[in-house]
Amino acid sequence: MNRWLITTAFMSLIALSACGTSQLEYKSGSGSEVTEKQVIDRKVKEEITLESAEKDEALEETKSSDKESVVPEGKSEEREQNPINDPKEEPENTEEVPDQKDPVEEIERENKPEENNSPEVDPAPETSLEEKKNETPTDFDQYPKGQFAVDGSPGQTVNNSTGEFTIERSAAVSPVNIGPMNIHVENIKLVSGEVTEKSIAGISGKHVRFLQIDAILQNTSDDPIQFFFATTTLDLNGQQLTAHSMFSGITDGNYGTQTPRNATLVYMLNEDHKTSDELKNLTINITANPIDKNTGLEVGSGTTVDVSF
Repeated sequence: MNRWLITTAFMSLIALSACGTSQLEYKSGSGSEVTEKQVIDRKVKEEITLESAEKDEALEETKSSDKESVVPEGKSEEREQNPINDPKEEPENTEEVPDQKDPVEEIERENKPEENNSPEVDPAPETSLEEKKNETPTDFDQYPKGQFAVDGSPGQTVNNSTGEFTIERSAAVSPVNIGPMNIHVENIKLVSGEVTEKSIAGISGKHVRFLQIDAILQNTSDDPIQFFFATTTLDLNGQQLTAHSMFSGITDGNYGTQTPRNATLVYMLNEDHKTSDELKNLTINITANPIDKNTGLEVGSGTTVDVSF
């Protein structure tokens, strides 16, 4: 639009110039004083006017292009209020992603034996057979002692479910080793008393006297041993006494482990035996021989122990 206006004005100036020239020529011909310098000055002014018009047109076009590139004010505020819409200003995801573990590495790690960083310790020296025999047991197999078993000291009267009994004498016996078997006879007692349990009295009689042996037995070897301590006999003034199977405690001849166990043997006395005052000495005959159950071979032989009250 502006260009068209400027072009129109330029064409008008040219027309006017032509008219003015003809008038000057006309006036000159008629004798008026119009110099050539005035004509040149007029042309220069026309050119300056044309250049100014072109500059104004160029300035108008520049302003128009600037207006088109300017973002509307409302849009600019919307961008500032919603920075997330601008891809350049989106916040980075700073959340750490856990490392993905390789399942094969996990299985290998689980199956890998743990390294033992503890200092090496010298193994304990192997305990000899003799030391094992003298060791104090930590575990114990408790077996029933039997209906006639009496616990106490000499001179003490004891009442139990079987009757009323008095301990007349008692003697201690040193430990005995037969092969791998350690036999500790805790005591041997001379007991007398009255049987109040009728079922038992019908077998033993109402008045009884008996000798009681309490022992602890232990297999000190690593091999299972068979040993029948219940076959032990007593030698009393040339008479041999065997343990009463009904009145003695329960015994087991198989010693598969090194766990010690108790055994109680009862030997009944009758009128043919010496009285309590006369009974002062006796001999314990351990007749059983221990047998290694793995080989079936005897690993020891029986022995005798003299006892004095």
